[in-house]
Amino acid sequence: MHEIAFVIPAYNEEENLRPLTARIQKACAAHGVDDFQIIFVENGSSDNSMAVLKELNAADPRVCALSMSRNFGPQGAIYAGLCHADAKWTCIMDGDQQDPPEFAMEMYEKTKEGYDIVYAVRESRVERPLRKLGFLAFYRVWRWATPISIPLDAGEFGFMHRRVVDTIVAMKETFRFNRGLRTWVGFKQTGMKHHRPDRVAGEQKFTIRKDLALAMDAILSFSVIPLRIMLMLGAILSAVALAVFVIDLIAIVLDWLGHPAMRVALPPGLTTLNLVMLVFFGFIVFCLGIIGEYIGRIYEETKHRPGFIVRESIGNVSSITR
Repeated sequence: MHEIAFVIPAYNEEENLRPLTARIQKACAAHGVDDFQIIFVENGSSDNSMAVLKELNAADPRVCALSMSRNFGPQGAIYAGLCHADAKWTCIMDGDQQDPPEFAMEMYEKTKEGYDIVYAVRESRVERPLRKLGFLAFYRVWRWATPISIPLDAGEFGFMHRRVVDTIVAMKETFRFNRGLRTWVGFKQTGMKHHRPDRVAGEQKFTIRKDLALAMDAILSFSVIPLRIMLMLGAILSAVALAVFVIDLIAIVLDWLGHPAMRVALPPGLTTLNLVMLVFFGFIVFCLGIIGEYIGRIYEETKHRPGFIVRESIGNVSSITR
């Protein structure tokens, strides 16, 4: 078993592989750590990543790689890396150099204070304003909607002890969200603030659509509050509809008693009915969509398909699968 295993998802990160490896090697040497392993999870890339990884492995056997049969998404790549990490401590990092290896070793030193998990908290970050605002809102909505104490602005970047990794890997979930599982399992954990720089090379892989899909996975995988919100909205709309009905009924009675003022002031019956039906139909469709998301997740879980498929491995990583 190694002291540290660096698990790094990499999708079309050919330009970042060599400099990132050199930075990890240098950072480990500066902290006197020689027994480490770097596991790049090549996630169905279309560039020359595998050739670069073979060169890196030939130069340093501590550099290993898993090549996925297709792109399994960042969470699938992280899961694959965790399943093959053979170390006392596992560090998850992005492959675009936005997670500095130098700060990773500072977190490693923090683990010596008795923590099982040390994660990086993004105190500031280089990002487009709209995306930065989206991240800010996501973490706060996620924390509000989830019964566990979610740390704000903490991504995947961090260290986990072997017992934490074993616990997370043992959870056979289809819709995985590692930073949520990391919080859910408990253990003694803490965060360290840092500045998240811009990617050094290559293009941003995440789009707004992918960000929203990941946010939905995070909320629906750890919370049933959307279902409870539907219940409350249904009760409120039912109360509104009942109030409209009572007011209309009172107006009819007053009109029958010779006081038509209230009846005249109310909208025509057909208009009122259309508005109420429009609100109800919109609410029903919205509810069906959320329920469908939950049912879809149940459907996927029943298939018991693997979270990843390894097409090829480089180095001694292939025999470590738990």
